[in-house]
Order: sequence, then structure tokens, then C-alpha cells
Amino acid sequence: MTEIFVQKWDFIDQDDFIHYLQQISFELKQRNPIWVSKLDDISDLGKNLAFIQFEKGVRNRRDVIQDCLKADFTKLNQLLNIPNKTCDFNENEQKKLLSQFKKLNLLSISVNQFAKSVGQKAFTDSRQMLRLQQILGFKFLTLQRLCINYLLWEDTQYSFINFGVGNGKTLLCSTLAALKSKLLQKIVFVVGKNEHLVLRDEKKFESIITSLGLNVNVNQYENKIGVYYLSQKYLESVMELPEFLDIWKQAIVIIDEYDWILFEGNVKQIETQIKFYRTAESVTGFTGSQLTTKESNCLKIAFATEEIVFPKLSSIVGDKRVKLDQELITSSQLDYCKRVFEISAHYCKLTPVIIVAQQSYTMIESHFKKFAQVPFFPMKNVKGTKVEAQFDHQFFSKNNDDQFGVFLLNEQQGRGTDLKTTHEIQFNGGLFLIVADIFSLRSTEQILGRIGRLHRKGTYKQVIYKQGSKETADQVISLHQQFIENQNHIKTAALQTALGYHQWCKKADDLNQEHHFNKAVVDWMRSQSQIILTLYKVSSPQNRANKANLKCFISRIHQRQSLKIKMIMFQQELLQKSASTTGKSSSSLSKIKKRFRSREIGSIVMI
Repeated sequence: MTEIFVQKWDFIDQDDFIHYLQQISFELKQRNPIWVSKLDDISDLGKNLAFIQFEKGVRNRRDVIQDCLKADFTKLNQLLNIPNKTCDFNENEQKKLLSQFKKLNLLSISVNQFAKSVGQKAFTDSRQMLRLQQILGFKFLTLQRLCINYLLWEDTQYSFINFGVGNGKTLLCSTLAALKSKLLQKIVFVVGKNEHLVLRDEKKFESIITSLGLNVNVNQYENKIGVYYLSQKYLESVMELPEFLDIWKQAIVIIDEYDWILFEGNVKQIETQIKFYRTAESVTGFTGSQLTTKESNCLKIAFATEEIVFPKLSSIVGDKRVKLDQELITSSQLDYCKRVFEISAHYCKLTPVIIVAQQSYTMIESHFKKFAQVPFFPMKNVKGTKVEAQFDHQFFSKNNDDQFGVFLLNEQQGRGTDLKTTHEIQFNGGLFLIVADIFSLRSTEQILGRIGRLHRKGTYKQVIYKQGSKETADQVISLHQQFIENQNHIKTAALQTALGYHQWCKKADDLNQEHHFNKAVVDWMRSQSQIILTLYKVSSPQNRANKANLKCFISRIHQRQSLKIKMIMFQQELLQKSASTTGKSSSSLSKIKKRFRSREIGSIVMI
């Protein structure tokens, strides 16, 4: 108890903690059977009370302490489950967040229009979001609200979002799917990389989706409004079935880790994937990794859009993750395995240890199996549904020596497995991660994202083996990663050229330009009518004498808005019909666009 008090002196409410120590001392003097000879329980309660103050920002709750002393932990458990205090932002932090959002997307027309027209309302909950939050039992984080509001406002056919690693992207994908399915009464497909990930998400959000009156399933599809989770492998097995294609073309698609799904494989495979996704009614892709310039170019050619980047939580409130020095073992494989074992044995006394390896996987597994000093769980051969079950059962368990487990994951598992933590693990510094091989920059970023999620704590260290090397660890890692990036650059360069030849890529750009032009005009017209209404409200009584004339003028504006919207819908329909007619040339399409644009500008001038 003294250790907790001293270590957390700057963070916990000392009056509250002293009150707890006094009360527990009184209970022990009274020989209360709830606490006598229960040193572990007393220590755990002290840690929990320190945790809700330190991580949740909950102070001056003597009622919680009193209830706990009576063995009523209801209020405490409720407080342990609320979001961390650092996960949400005050008004100044929201302004900083919006400013960073604009700065990260300086060349984006839609982001600038959104920030200008919406402003601080970008963080406001809509009626639908409020209802969804009631079902969830907690509020969306500020960053998640910003993203959902932007996507609902933008409403384009193709959107690709970089939401960072560990910022709540999994929750965002599923809640956005449920929200869009409910609002638009559409089928929504959520596509994930592997069976384990889609099963995990379907199980986690099933009750939320069904409570909205929507259907939900995993690796199955039905012609019923709802949310359907599909693994990439399952999608590839049904993508040529006529009955599935009919549903797909009318559906909304959300891709979790779209860069992992769209840009992996050879050039021909990537072309096929991209062409197939373009047949859906709309596509929203999420990733936590930064695209290369070549990948961004491919996205622009294929979908006529650019990735929208959201700020990271760490850019506002700092990063709680701790990076330890990299280590390079050059002597022998045995020495390398001994070092990984030594580090794991030390940290598993405090927290679960995750080792991510690919080339070194087999030798690490063989070495650890020779010893029984640590609880060791190799996960490579644990497939699909068993992964989630094994993590749920063993991740927080301790052996008789009070040690957590050491979990060995391959690259794919290390990139995609969401690892939970408890307040005890957070109290001890968060999860511990060993990166045991050299991976690409994107893979490394996603692997490091397994810890410190949603601004939690965590520690990581890279330990690699290269026999006889005279270089530093940093030099070996940089050189190998550069080699991987060069290979990827050559592939995406070939993809960029191949996509440029496809006619279906060129059509997307015309429609995208029309969307931005039309949205800008409609937003401008709405802003003009709003300005007039505002001026009227603040005007003097003498100026209100022309009330009837003003109302007539506003009515004309709204009529023009309706006419404008009808013209836009007719224009889009005509353009699409013309684009699908083989006899139409690109020059005639251009003339059609110019003619309609002149009419639109004319209608604005008339106002």
C-alpha cells in the first residue's frame, strides 16, 4: 500500500487515499471478517481505487470507498469500465484537433468545406449517434465523433480514411456500419483480413446491431438489411456468384485495413480486387498505416479520390508507450533465443508478453519449449475461431508462480490481433511487446499498435539476430526495411501504369469532379439564405417593415435551391448514361458538363 501511495503521489487524490487507509485500518481493528487476513484483497482494492483516479480522473468519491468496504463493488466496477479520462478532449483540444485535421489534408476540397461549414459542430452527436451510444453504454471518443460526422457529411461513393493505429478504428468500422445500415436501410458488408478478425468483431458487436433491428452474420450473406462481416478469403470464394454480385452492387462496403487488403498480392490480383470493389454502391476503407506516394497515386487513379488523414491521439495528448533500446545479437542463434527468453521471463511477472516473429519463429518456439519456467503459448497453428477463444481464456491468467503468459505470434497475427488489458496490467506499465524480426515499415507500425491502444500504456523492444554483423542494430534494421520498401515500390509503380490504361478508372474522375462542384454550389446557396435570415434577426424594427418582401425573397432562394438540386440529379443521370454509351466521346461529355455548369452559375446570378 505504501508503494502505491509513493509511486502515484503526483497523480492520486491523497485525501481520498488517506481516507481509504484510515477506513481499512478501522475495519481491521474491528475484526471485520470481510477484510481480516485478506491482504491480497486489500491490496487489489487499493490498486483499483488508485487506478480510477489515475486513469479515469474520478476523485472525491468517498461513497465508492464506503461501498467497497461493505463488499459492494457495483459502483467501483462501473467506474472501472468507463473510458479513460485522457481519451476525450476539452474545447481547446477540440479546436487543436480540427486545426490539425485541416493541416493534414490541406489539398482536400471536402475537408476544407467540412471545416468551414460545420466548424465546432464537427464534434456534436447527431440524434442517431446518441441512440447508438445509449445502446453501446458509452460515448464515442472525440476523434471517432469527428470521423463519423465527416463521413456522414461528405457522403461520396469512395472514401479512404487513415485513422491511425490504436485510436479505436475497430469500434468505428462496426458502429459506422450499423449507423449507415439503419439510416439508409441498406446491406453493409464489413470486410476484414482474416477469419479470426471478422469473427471477433461479429461476436463483439452482434447485440448492438440486432438491437437496432438489423440482421447480422459472419462469412454469410443474405438479401436482408443488416451488417455482414466477411473475411477476404470468403469474399474471394463468392465474388463471382451471380446472386452475390446482385447484392454486392446495391450494398455499402466498409474495408478494415484496406491497404492490407487492396495492395497485397501481385499486380494482376490487385487490379482484380480494385475493379471488384468499384462495383459496390459505395466503399469506405479504413487503415492505421501511412500509404506510400505510389499507393496514393494508385488510389487516385482507381477511385478518383485521396486518402483523408485524421490526427493521432498521441499528437494531442502525448504517447504513453515506452520504447526500450534495440538489441542486435551477432554471436549465435542460441544466444539470441536465450536473450529473448531472459527478457520474457523478467516481464511476464508484471504483464503478458507478446513476441512477434516470422523467420525466427521456429527457433524461438523450439527454445522456449525446452523450459517450463514461463507459461509459453505459440499461436501460429491456432487458426480462426480458436485464436479468440485461447486469448480470452489464457491472456489474463497467471500460473502458480504468479506469472502471466508469453505469447508467440506470427506476422499476420501480430498485425491484426487486438489485445485487451486490465487495470492491473495498466497499473504495472501495460503490455510488453518484443519485435523479434525485421518487418516492413507498415507491418512494424501495425505490430507496435498492439500495445498502447487508445492512449494506454505499453512497452516494446526490438531484438534481432544477424550472425557476424559488424553494424549497429539501427543500421541492420534500416537497410533491411529499405530493401522491402524498394520491392514494394517497384510493384506499385507497375500497378500505377497498369491502372492508367483502364477506361473504368478514367470514368471515376469525371464523376468525382462533378460531385465536388455540385456540393460546393449547394453549400454556397445554403449559406446565402442563412446569412439573410441572420441579418433579419438582428435588424432594427424599421428595417423589418419589408417583412413580406424579405420572406418572398427567402422563398425564392429556397426555390432556387430545389431547382439546383433537381438539376444536379438530372445532370448526374445524364452524365452516367452518356458515359455508358459507346458512341459518346470524352469531348461531347465535356460539352454537356459545360452547358449544365453555365446554367447553374446563371441560376446563382439570378438570385
